[in-house]
Order: sequence, then C-alpha cells, then structure tokens
Amino acid sequence: MTDKNEAERAPSPEPMPVPPLEGSGVAPVHPCSQCAPMTSTPLGHLYAIGKLEARFPSLGIEREFQQRLASTAQTEHAENKRQVVRRVLENYPYLALRMCYVLMVSGYPAYIVKPAGSYLRESLFTAIGEKDHWCSVIGSVGPMATPDTCQGVLAPIAVADQIYAFSTEEWLASLKKRLKKALDSHKIEGKTFDTTAPDLFERVIGSTENLGATDAHRALNYAVMQHPGIFLAAAQRIGRQTLDRIETRLIRGLGPRRIVAIVLTFLDISTGVPERLFCRIDITEEWPFVAGEGGSTQSPLGLMPFVENELFGLA
Repeated sequence: MTDKNEAERAPSPEPMPVPPLEGSGVAPVHPCSQCAPMTSTPLGHLYAIGKLEARFPSLGIEREFQQRLASTAQTEHAENKRQVVRRVLENYPYLALRMCYVLMVSGYPAYIVKPAGSYLRESLFTAIGEKDHWCSVIGSVGPMATPDTCQGVLAPIAVADQIYAFSTEEWLASLKKRLKKALDSHKIEGKTFDTTAPDLFERVIGSTENLGATDAHRALNYAVMQHPGIFLAAAQRIGRQTLDRIETRLIRGLGPRRIVAIVLTFLDISTGVPERLFCRIDITEEWPFVAGEGGSTQSPLGLMPFVENELFGLA
C-alpha cells in the first residue's frame, strides 16, 4: 500500500511543451527538463552536419516504445526502421519528449541533441525518419553528458535552436536553382555540376574532425549549406584544374567581429601552377553569414583571389 506522504511527493507526468504565442514574450518550456541544468551554460556555438538518430535513453523507455508500437495500426506501405520509429513518436508525443537524439558525424556519435523547443518537432521527425537525410544542427554546445543520459553514449550535449533535414538530392536541387543564371552563362553542364558539387560537399563534412564547433568548422559547414560560390568555382575549373586543398584562416584586425577566410587552392592540370581563391565568413554569432566587401550587406557569389598579406590580416 502506498504511503499517503509518498504519493503526495510523487512527481506528476511532464506535459508536452507548448510553443508560446507569437509576441507573447513567454519563453517555451524546456524540451528536456531533467537536462536543463546541464545545458544552461553553453560552452560555444555549433553548426554541425551529420545524421540524426533516435535512441532509447533507458530500458523502460524502450519497453514502453515496443508496447505502443504493438498497439499502433500498421500502414499500408512498407516502412523501414526509421520510418516506424518516426510514426510511433508522432503518435505518442510523451515518448518523443523522452527519447535521446544523437547526431552522428562520420559514423561516430558527436552530440546528444536537445531541441530548444517544440517548434522543432516536425524538423526533428523528418531528420530521424529517413536514412538518407542529412541534418544540420545550429545551436550551442554544453558540457559532456553523463553515461546514464543516453545509455552510455559519451558525447557533449547540444541545444539545437534550428534543425534542418535534407537529402542530397534536395540540397543539390536548391543549389542549382540558386546558381541557374551563373551555370547557364558559364555553359556548365548539369551532369558535370551534379558530380562536382556532391563530391565537394562530402569532402567538407566527411572529415571525422569536423564536428562543427570550432570557428573553422562552423565557417566550412555554413559555406557548404549557404554559399553556392565555392561550388561554382569548382565546377568552372573542371577539366583544367583540380581542387588541391581547402584551408581556413582567421582574419585579424577587422574590429570586434570574428571573420574566417575559406581558401580554396586549385592546381593547373598541365602546369601545376596554383590558383587560390577565398571568401569571408562572419562567425561572431550563432548564425554565420557571408561577409561582404567594405561592410556591404550584399553577399558576393564569386570568390576573390587570395594573397598572403599580414597587413590585411590574412596570416
């Protein structure tokens, strides 16, 4: 028999967080109240790209998921494991609230992702529902999770303010749409670009060192998502030059803003003579952006010639 005092002390189930009305000035409920103390002090900004997986934080949650799965009506079309998980979590929000979401980078668990609010619900489900979907996570990095947070997964906790799920095909279609005029004017064939762009994308995000937390990696990940100029530069040089390396440099002496230069080095196939081009990415705040010339608010599409010159802060 349960003691009356114990019953009074028993915590009530946590409600699903409800997004605030626009303009209400009320902050959303933390999506994971037990994780709030661990994520209250961010250690830095994050712009990471990987694959998001849903995992069970405990045996009890896993058994509850299995029971709900057994009672859920089956769909008419065949589903893979990820689609099944998504369907159950969509039908039972209390389970979605308590699941553990791990961002995998190059096959390794990089972050335990905690959505900042329920407004990310659909993006989260899209990211975990398809095996071929990439996921970009923009937010802040907190301390390392404890072993019991996600059944032994040892990774930093990342609070996601924005989650964007996409397939390679969707990303490529969006990129070609933004570059349509430039591709047509330079007479770059679609098949050539369809090969060049994904190769460069994989080259940037495929590194096991690129966890999206350093200034350099945040700038690179932003560039492959938002700066089509680097893909245009690579496509323009197909058949004449090869992309030898991609570097990043911190540009000094430009006021309080932190600017990173992304430098692409191309080698002439016939002569081996290098050509170096670069763009500037402002990574001062959580959301990076392309830094224009002379304080311009316009984001230049093309890349500029790069010259080593400490007088201009390119060390």
